[in-house]
Amino acid sequence: MPRVRRTILLSLAAAVACGLFAVVTQAHADEYGRLTLTEENDGLLPDGLDRHYTQGAMITYLSPTVRPEDFTTHLFDGLSGVLPFFQPGAGVQRKFDVVVGQTIFTPTRYHDPVPDPRDRPFAGYLFTGGSLLQDTNGTMLENFEVLAGVVGPDSLAKEAQESFHSIAGFNNKNLDLGYRYQLRNEPGFMVTYERKWRIWQTRFAGVEAEVIPEAGLTAGNVMTYVSAGATFRIGQNLNVDYGIARIRPALSGTAWFDASRLEQDFGWYLFAGVEGRAVVHNIFLDGNSFTNSRSVEKNIGVGDVSAGGSVFYRDWVKLDASFTERSKEFKTQAQADHFGQVNLTFRF
Repeated sequence: MPRVRRTILLSLAAAVACGLFAVVTQAHADEYGRLTLTEENDGLLPDGLDRHYTQGAMITYLSPTVRPEDFTTHLFDGLSGVLPFFQPGAGVQRKFDVVVGQTIFTPTRYHDPVPDPRDRPFAGYLFTGGSLLQDTNGTMLENFEVLAGVVGPDSLAKEAQESFHSIAGFNNKNLDLGYRYQLRNEPGFMVTYERKWRIWQTRFAGVEAEVIPEAGLTAGNVMTYVSAGATFRIGQNLNVDYGIARIRPALSGTAWFDASRLEQDFGWYLFAGVEGRAVVHNIFLDGNSFTNSRSVEKNIGVGDVSAGGSVFYRDWVKLDASFTERSKEFKTQAQADHFGQVNLTFRF
């Protein structure tokens, strides 16, 4: 029965995303959206560590530009009517995205049949959701995101990690025993609002450079935190986006891409950025909200340093790669974590 229930949950998540996707494609049959495949994994780095935030995968569909007659316009206008978000006016462009993803967390010694209670517990999060995105005059991007899913065995974290290890030839010894101590099943949601601004941009010798600060607030039983950071980028065709797509929590990034701002067919950029978070709640460290589970004492302040690059041809295809160093997230953590990321985006 548990396997059947997990299969049903996964199917429901996929059905929600596919249903929303179908609505989008019907409404914009004469335009193109964009599909982004995201993989984050500590195994992408040379040291091949497999611990803590060890795996993240996400599929994102970004819609074409929302038109005034579209249903989504009412969502933007509804929020702008009660909150200082998404103010209409000249130079405003709106899009939305739909996502399905999964994140996996393990202790350092994940082969131990009884995991160290001083290390972070096994946990997974299977989620779906979407964002409303508004660009204003190419200088500010707003992102309102809602994610919902399940934490615990129904997240399929154990099955995903066992399958990946088997394909990659890694050792699965005692992995099923360790996962007996994972967080219990719990519905999980996060609501996020964040902004990014282009506050400085210059050109020299055919190359652009810019600084993009950001600030955001995330609330939910999965994670609650306040964040702020900034990214420096150098390259060509920078105005088409505000940075690469990422899996939360991370240096703020979205799948936003505005092909109308392309100045030439080929684009590229290198970037480096930092983000700091004041963490009020993190279910993957604090444990389940309503039942007893493994937990560790979290650090309130957590920071990321990220660097990487992106190359793209028109709006047809885009490839991103990055590296992130994350500070210690809990009191008994021996050393900081790091992981790599790859995104592949194509017109769809």
